Amino acid sequence: IKYQIPFNIVGGTGFYQKQSISDIYNYFAFLLNDKDDAALIGILRSPFFLVSDVRTLELSMFEGNSYWEKLKSATLTTNSFWQTIQERLNENKELANRVSIPLLLRKILKESEFISIISSRVDGAQEISNLNKLISITNDFFHDEFNTLYDYVSFLSDAISSTEDESQGRIEPG
Repeated sequence: IKYQIPFNIVGGTGFYQKQSISDIYNYFAFLLNDKDDAALIGILRSPFFLVSDVRTLELSMFEGNSYWEKLKSATLTTNSFWQTIQERLNENKELANRVSIPLLLRKILKESEFISIISSRVDGAQEISNLNKLISITNDFFHDEFNTLYDYVSFLSDAISSTEDESQGRIEPG
Protein backbone atom coordinates (compact mmCIF):
# COMPACT_ATOMS: atom_id res chain seq x y z
CA ILE A 1 0.00 0.00 0.00
CA LYS A 2 2.79 2.39 0.95
CA TYR A 3 4.39 2.06 -2.50
CA GLN A 4 1.06 1.67 -4.33
CA ILE A 5 1.92 -1.79 -5.60
CA PRO A 6 -1.28 -3.65 -6.57
CA PHE A 7 -1.90 -6.88 -4.69
CA ASN A 8 -4.61 -9.39 -3.81
CA ILE A 9 -5.01 -11.09 -0.45
CA VAL A 10 -6.05 -14.69 -0.95
CA GLY A 11 -7.43 -16.38 2.14
CA GLY A 12 -5.91 -13.56 4.18
CA THR A 13 -7.23 -11.65 7.14
CA GLY A 14 -10.01 -9.17 7.51
CA PHE A 15 -13.13 -11.08 6.46
CA TYR A 16 -15.45 -9.33 8.91
CA GLN A 17 -13.86 -5.96 8.20
CA LYS A 18 -14.77 -6.03 4.49
CA GLN A 19 -17.22 -3.31 3.46
CA SER A 20 -19.70 -5.80 2.03
CA ILE A 21 -19.93 -7.55 5.42
CA SER A 22 -20.44 -4.18 7.13
CA ASP A 23 -23.18 -3.34 4.63
CA ILE A 24 -25.03 -6.55 5.50
CA TYR A 25 -24.51 -5.89 9.21
CA ASN A 26 -25.98 -2.39 8.75
CA TYR A 27 -29.01 -3.83 6.98
CA PHE A 28 -29.80 -6.23 9.81
CA ALA A 29 -28.97 -3.64 12.49
CA PHE A 30 -31.55 -1.37 10.86
CA LEU A 31 -34.13 -4.17 10.70
CA LEU A 32 -33.56 -4.70 14.42
CA ASN A 33 -33.77 -0.99 15.28
CA ASP A 34 -35.23 1.46 12.77
CA LYS A 35 -33.93 4.38 14.85
CA ASP A 36 -30.32 3.36 14.08
CA ASP A 37 -29.57 6.27 11.76
CA ALA A 38 -25.98 5.19 11.08
CA ALA A 39 -27.17 1.76 9.90
CA LEU A 40 -29.88 3.24 7.67
CA ILE A 41 -27.55 5.81 6.10
CA GLY A 42 -25.00 3.02 5.63
CA ILE A 43 -27.40 0.82 3.67
CA LEU A 44 -28.81 3.72 1.68
CA ARG A 45 -25.28 4.56 0.48
CA SER A 46 -24.33 0.89 -0.03
CA PRO A 47 -24.82 -1.26 -3.15
CA PHE A 48 -28.25 -2.17 -1.76
CA PHE A 49 -29.66 1.23 -2.77
CA LEU A 50 -26.78 3.42 -4.11
CA VAL A 51 -28.22 6.66 -2.75
CA SER A 52 -25.85 9.54 -3.49
CA ASP A 53 -24.54 11.94 -0.85
CA VAL A 54 -26.65 14.69 -2.42
CA ARG A 55 -29.82 12.61 -2.06
CA THR A 56 -28.83 11.70 1.51
CA LEU A 57 -28.51 15.40 2.28
CA GLU A 58 -31.93 16.00 0.70
CA LEU A 59 -33.37 13.26 2.91
CA SER A 60 -31.99 14.98 6.01
CA MET A 61 -34.19 18.00 5.24
CA PHE A 62 -37.45 16.08 5.62
CA GLU A 63 -39.52 16.07 8.80
CA GLY A 64 -38.72 13.42 11.40
CA ASN A 65 -36.65 12.63 14.48
CA SER A 66 -34.87 9.70 12.82
CA TYR A 67 -33.85 9.01 9.25
CA TRP A 68 -36.50 6.28 9.09
CA GLU A 69 -39.13 8.91 9.94
CA LYS A 70 -37.54 11.28 7.41
CA LEU A 71 -37.72 8.53 4.78
CA LYS A 72 -41.41 8.03 5.54
CA SER A 73 -41.93 11.80 5.19
CA ALA A 74 -40.06 11.77 1.88
CA THR A 75 -42.46 9.18 0.49
CA LEU A 76 -45.31 11.67 0.91
CA THR A 77 -43.78 13.76 -1.86
CA THR A 78 -44.39 12.93 -5.51
CA ASN A 79 -40.92 11.40 -5.68
CA SER A 80 -41.26 7.64 -6.15
CA PHE A 81 -37.50 7.21 -5.61
CA TRP A 82 -37.90 7.32 -1.82
CA GLN A 83 -41.17 5.41 -1.88
CA THR A 84 -39.58 2.37 -3.54
CA ILE A 85 -36.81 2.27 -0.94
CA GLN A 86 -39.19 2.76 1.98
CA GLU A 87 -41.53 0.02 0.75
CA ARG A 88 -38.70 -2.49 0.35
CA LEU A 89 -37.26 -1.70 3.79
CA ASN A 90 -40.69 -1.84 5.40
CA GLU A 91 -41.42 -5.22 3.80
CA ASN A 92 -38.12 -6.61 5.05
CA LYS A 93 -38.72 -5.17 8.54
CA GLU A 94 -42.02 -7.05 8.67
CA LEU A 95 -40.44 -10.25 7.32
CA ALA A 96 -37.63 -10.07 9.90
CA ASN A 97 -40.16 -11.13 12.53
CA ARG A 98 -41.74 -13.91 10.46
CA VAL A 99 -39.12 -15.69 8.35
CA SER A 100 -35.72 -17.18 9.05
CA ILE A 101 -32.79 -14.78 8.90
CA PRO A 102 -30.87 -16.91 6.35
CA LEU A 103 -33.92 -16.80 4.06
CA LEU A 104 -34.27 -13.04 4.59
CA LEU A 105 -30.57 -12.53 3.81
CA ARG A 106 -30.96 -14.34 0.50
CA LYS A 107 -34.11 -12.31 -0.31
CA ILE A 108 -32.37 -9.00 0.46
CA LEU A 109 -29.41 -9.93 -1.74
CA LYS A 110 -31.65 -11.14 -4.56
CA GLU A 111 -33.91 -8.08 -4.68
CA SER A 112 -31.05 -5.59 -4.94
CA GLU A 113 -28.13 -5.04 -7.26
CA PHE A 114 -25.73 -5.86 -4.40
CA ILE A 115 -24.27 -9.05 -5.90
CA SER A 116 -23.80 -7.66 -9.41
CA ILE A 117 -22.19 -4.49 -8.06
CA ILE A 118 -19.68 -6.22 -5.81
CA SER A 119 -18.92 -8.85 -8.44
CA SER A 120 -18.00 -6.12 -10.94
CA ARG A 121 -15.27 -4.75 -8.67
CA VAL A 122 -11.60 -5.47 -9.23
CA ASP A 123 -11.68 -7.98 -6.37
CA GLY A 124 -15.13 -9.24 -7.36
CA ALA A 125 -14.29 -12.94 -7.17
CA GLN A 126 -13.03 -12.47 -3.60
CA GLU A 127 -16.11 -10.41 -2.68
CA ILE A 128 -18.47 -13.10 -3.99
CA SER A 129 -16.49 -15.76 -2.16
CA ASN A 130 -16.76 -13.72 1.04
CA LEU A 131 -20.49 -13.29 0.51
CA ASN A 132 -20.91 -17.05 0.06
CA LYS A 133 -18.90 -17.59 3.23
CA LEU A 134 -21.15 -15.16 5.15
CA ILE A 135 -24.25 -16.96 3.87
CA SER A 136 -22.78 -20.25 5.08
CA ILE A 137 -21.88 -18.73 8.48
CA THR A 138 -25.41 -17.33 8.75
CA ASN A 139 -26.95 -20.71 7.92
CA ASP A 140 -24.75 -22.39 10.55
CA PHE A 141 -25.54 -19.69 13.12
CA PHE A 142 -29.25 -20.40 12.89
CA HIS A 143 -29.02 -24.16 12.29
CA ASP A 144 -28.71 -25.69 15.75
CA GLU A 145 -29.62 -22.93 18.17
CA PHE A 146 -32.64 -20.73 18.79
CA ASN A 147 -30.84 -17.56 17.81
CA THR A 148 -32.75 -14.37 17.04
CA LEU A 149 -32.17 -11.32 14.86
CA TYR A 150 -30.77 -9.59 17.96
CA ASP A 151 -28.28 -12.45 18.46
CA TYR A 152 -27.21 -12.29 14.81
CA VAL A 153 -26.68 -8.52 14.85
CA SER A 154 -24.71 -8.85 18.11
CA PHE A 155 -22.62 -11.65 16.61
CA LEU A 156 -21.79 -9.58 13.51
CA SER A 157 -21.06 -6.48 15.58
CA ASP A 158 -18.66 -8.41 17.82
CA ALA A 159 -17.00 -10.07 14.83
CA ILE A 160 -16.54 -6.76 12.98
CA SER A 161 -15.04 -4.99 15.99
CA SER A 162 -12.92 -7.97 17.03
CA THR A 163 -9.20 -7.93 16.42
CA GLU A 164 -9.27 -11.68 15.91
CA ASP A 165 -8.55 -12.45 12.28
CA GLU A 166 -10.93 -14.49 10.15
CA SER A 167 -9.71 -15.55 6.76
CA GLN A 168 -11.61 -14.43 3.71
CA GLY A 169 -13.61 -16.87 1.62
CA ARG A 170 -11.74 -19.23 -0.67
CA ILE A 171 -11.86 -18.50 -4.36
CA GLU A 172 -12.44 -21.72 -6.24
CA PRO A 173 -10.37 -22.07 -9.42
CA GLY A 174 -12.64 -21.50 -12.38
